Amino acid sequence: MMYLGLMIWPMLALAWMFNIVERGSAAYSRIRAMLAEAPVVNDGEEPVPAGRGELTAAIREFRYPQTTHPALENVNFRLKPGQILGICGPTGAGKSTILSLIQRHFDVTQGEIRFHDMPLTHLQLDSWRSRLAVVSQTPFLFSDSIANNIALGRPEATQEEIEQVARLASVHEDILRLPQGYDTQVGERGVMLSGGQKTAYLNCQSATG
Repeated sequence: MMYLGLMIWPMLALAWMFNIVERGSAAYSRIRAMLAEAPVVNDGEEPVPAGRGELTAAIREFRYPQTTHPALENVNFRLKPGQILGICGPTGAGKSTILSLIQRHFDVTQGEIRFHDMPLTHLQLDSWRSRLAVVSQTPFLFSDSIANNIALGRPEATQEEIEQVARLASVHEDILRLPQGYDTQVGERGVMLSGGQKTAYLNCQSATG
């Protein structure tokens, strides 16, 4: 029996290793296909100018890749520092598309968007996106503490800074009422929180980053 046990365990370990290798190979194939995809937008070379600036859009037309119907036509606006712009319209009108173009997930097909009178296509992507704070309509939180989710964009943020943005978002007192306060675990995708709480904490996250 002892010799039989000595033989079985190596065989089980070998089968387990084969399973791990197969799963890893399948995962690598999916990752390799993704890495082979050509970028949708090209990185610019200019750093984003310091300070607040005017954002202007002159979008004659935008079409998503491999589509023929325009998603946007004749959209023009000028947003000065400190101004608030509300965009409303029916589902599918292109509200989220405008936000995607500002973030440069895609580039305008005809026309351009400018910041500090510089086309966004000329600006470095990392530099430009670091200046943006976006709260998605589908809130996503990581399975971590509230504090770490708030500080996701700036991990070096102090507890005092985290609490400061929570006060700005009017959720500081609500967080303190939770079982472990800022150390409360939110669960996968924030499953332990309501939709309103997720959005509020994402507001904090965007202010911290």
